[in-house]
Amino acid sequence: MLKPTISLWSRKSDLPGFLPMLEKLKEYKRLVKEEKMTAWDAEVFDIDSGFRPTRRWEFPWALAFLENNPQYILNARGGYDPFSLLLKDLGHFVTVIRERSVLSDGADRRFVKKGIHFGEYDITNLPFPDRKFDMVFCLCYPQYFSEDHTRKTIKELLRVVKPGGPCIITVSDAENTKWLVPDFEPPSDAMMTFGGRPIAGAIFEKG
Repeated sequence: MLKPTISLWSRKSDLPGFLPMLEKLKEYKRLVKEEKMTAWDAEVFDIDSGFRPTRRWEFPWALAFLENNPQYILNARGGYDPFSLLLKDLGHFVTVIRERSVLSDGADRRFVKKGIHFGEYDITNLPFPDRKFDMVFCLCYPQYFSEDHTRKTIKELLRVVKPGGPCIITVSDAENTKWLVPDFEPPSDAMMTFGGRPIAGAIFEKG
């Protein structure tokens, strides 16, 4: 049965501990802005007021699971954004995939320039061999698709991660991702999407 090893709600009280990582991410956000962000990136990051509220929890929470030594990392459905750039500059080998082209304006060329591999693939049928990556990130994605599609996606991501490697996921509390979030009610200080839905994190580990 596909079930997360860890599942927890976001909390605003986590943010003070995330400040050092957020400061690093802000530097990369400025870099992305200078390099002409794509329409999708502009949606994810509010340049004038800072990080979109959910990202202020999702990105630092996910990055807390990084190892210090260089890792082969898959950022599934990632973008040309501070998260991918920071992973690369921390010394990791980064591959970013999207299901369809939303990275216009030469973003794929900018990935290559930064030494980040990029490809557009069916996320439920990836072209990578088994156990290729040390860890996988898939942030703020499953709530947009059916439960069946999400389960297929997670199974495929677990196929390409090494044994013991984590598959780190964040979701908003949509009806089709109820099985991914904790059974209890979200805390009163949960981080919310613009639509008023609480954010949760889940980790799957390959046995």
